[in-house]
Amino acid sequence: MFGLVVLAACGGDVPRRTQVERVLEPVPVLDGSSVTDEATTISTADFRGSILVINVWATWCDPCREELPAFVRAAEAYQDRGVRFLGINYQDDRAAAAAWIERDYRIPYPSIYDPSGESAATFGFPGLPDTFFVDEEGMMRFRAFGQLSESQLKATLDRMLAA
Repeated sequence: MFGLVVLAACGGDVPRRTQVERVLEPVPVLDGSSVTDEATTISTADFRGSILVINVWATWCDPCREELPAFVRAAEAYQDRGVRFLGINYQDDRAAAAAWIERDYRIPYPSIYDPSGESAATFGFPGLPDTFFVDEEGMMRFRAFGQLSESQLKATLDRMLAA
């Protein structure tokens, strides 16, 4: 099916030190319009058969801003290994989010616009950022509540690819 990584939003009860923990849960199917093209609909179902990294982010989230360059580098580095990335832009201004994607960070993967926060909330995250790693069968295998380092992101992806 598909694999997935999700990052969630600032605030809440996000721990200061991020730990990657093992889980085994089916991932919900999410869909919505693209941040950069309102007429384009994106769905996690579009990525079936790949490990998918979903990054839930917001322009107003400082930890998101800090970790985003690592996600951009990982998306580029793991593209040839069958890993796909998808963002979920959480409760944000669409124009500001589009500027992040196209100009500020040159994010090479699509993002779903989630102004209400409903899509991101289906993961039950405590606050941004969070990351959920899902295998090709659509099962969440790992999750991390809080900002991930580049080494944590890559180590978890390497672990999933080796499985």
